[in-house]
Amino acid sequence: MNEPSVLEASLQRYIQQWLVLFQHGVCLPEQLQQRSSAPEESLKGQITLSTSIGYLDNVNLGTRHENLSINNPFGDGKVNLQVDERSRPLSSSFVNVRGTYQVMNTHGGTDYAAALQQVYPDEPDYNMTGLAAGRQWQADESAKEAHFSLVSDPDGNTRASLGGVYHQVLSIENTDVVRNTRASIGARYDVYPQQAEQNAVFVDAGIKRQQLLPEGGQLSTGIILNYDHALGSRPGGSRVGLDLSGSWNGESMAGWSPSLGATLSYKRDDDAYNRALFSEGVRNQTQARLELGLSKKITNSDRIAVKYTLDKSQDREIPLFDLPLGNMLGITFEHQLD
Repeated sequence: MNEPSVLEASLQRYIQQWLVLFQHGVCLPEQLQQRSSAPEESLKGQITLSTSIGYLDNVNLGTRHENLSINNPFGDGKVNLQVDERSRPLSSSFVNVRGTYQVMNTHGGTDYAAALQQVYPDEPDYNMTGLAAGRQWQADESAKEAHFSLVSDPDGNTRASLGGVYHQVLSIENTDVVRNTRASIGARYDVYPQQAEQNAVFVDAGIKRQQLLPEGGQLSTGIILNYDHALGSRPGGSRVGLDLSGSWNGESMAGWSPSLGATLSYKRDDDAYNRALFSEGVRNQTQARLELGLSKKITNSDRIAVKYTLDKSQDREIPLFDLPLGNMLGITFEHQLD
């Protein structure tokens, strides 16, 4: 449908203020709190430095659609709107520099602090800076963790998160194949100082099963149910999610250790995303992700890892979340300081 240029320009401005909501919080380093293996008890502390380089073909999580069919704000029916280029997928190389300090504490776990800088040379608007810190408490069959993280972009937009996780061993089987099953429950409070409508409380509960394979390596499966409760008036309100995952870590071959992981996720909002644009349409998103990896310990202090990720997100009701097939390739060099 071809509309007069004046109407199209008005619609462009109208929808652009909603598209920008997805450009904050994109590709945040959620893995910032994941640490290397715990230092040996004899060590007073351990510093790990890592550098990653790679390529990401959808830095901004842009929609795959070139045109959107939305409600006509100036009358009845629908109109077709051409999506702005900055809201379509943007690709870039990336450089990630990270430092982590961890030390054994008197509670059987570790204390840690980490800092991260991620740079997209081709799309610097999406550069990120992150900080994180936390403490673990470890017992025979349970563990607790408290953590804090802060992420910011070049415009000064920030997200601060404070949370905790509790893990409990449910069973350990020492038969021909060693298996263990663990349950976990976590909670996190997210604050967006510049966008208070995005503030939320996130809770999740899950079960993970791990087993050592007779031929070597390890197989893991897991299920997590989560609830993201909106504290402000963000589009779509609160949302519920379900994650199913499986991973395999193989035995070393010629010094290289292979890994394979797959995740299937589902998320659904509890309210219409934007009635003015999409009537009663509700965010109803599925995502499939496949990860392939190789890692090698070069020396006692140095390690190299290669990872390729393929993912697809689909939303049949809100096309803004309907994304093309995504690819990410990265190489990480890690060094531990004595």
